[in-house]
Amino acid sequence: MRMSFDFDVIAQYLPLLLQAALVTLELFVLAGLLGTVIGLVCALTSLLADAGLGRVARRTVGCYVWLMRGLPPLVVVLFSYYGLPGLGIALEPYPAAVSALAFSVGAFWAEIFRAGIEAIPAGQWDAGRALGLRMGAILRTVVLPQAFRVVLPPYVNGLVALVKETSLVSVITVRELTLVSQRAYSASFRPFEILTMTALLYLAMTSILMAAQLMLERRFRAR
Repeated sequence: MRMSFDFDVIAQYLPLLLQAALVTLELFVLAGLLGTVIGLVCALTSLLADAGLGRVARRTVGCYVWLMRGLPPLVVVLFSYYGLPGLGIALEPYPAAVSALAFSVGAFWAEIFRAGIEAIPAGQWDAGRALGLRMGAILRTVVLPQAFRVVLPPYVNGLVALVKETSLVSVITVRELTLVSQRAYSASFRPFEILTMTALLYLAMTSILMAAQLMLERRFRAR
């Protein structure tokens, strides 16, 4: 059977898919920023708790990390929209999607950030104290810049995974790229063309992240 590629379908549906890709990017940026904050706060909480600032905080963070790392992101997405109303918390699809993605990736990033900070030699902390810096200043100016180089590859891998995981929120009717592409090929009966465009858009977004990682790594090596 001879296959054909219908470029008229591309011309018709590409603007719609590009608009949906922007929604995917918005989800990625918001969930990525929130997940980064969650991960960093959890990592620092674990480290400070180890220094004697509270077992409750450490155990709370440990339970959160255990729970989110153990659950499939799809289950977290479904629970955030369909399950939370049972607890009296009803979220619209978009905020439910952002929060579910952020809390899901935040647990993984918490462990990545914690490992990166712990990889910095203890002498760096001692040097900061010798200069009269407080713990916050040592973290901000000495430890975290060095830890960033350590965590960059796994962190970017997490960002790439997050771009792809945004497709999961189609199950709660967020009009991101995957949901719109499904509706487009159902209406056009041309899944090959629609899914090809969808795949290329996802590849474009993830490739930008991977290129940024390589650029940052080269810059770090040049110093």
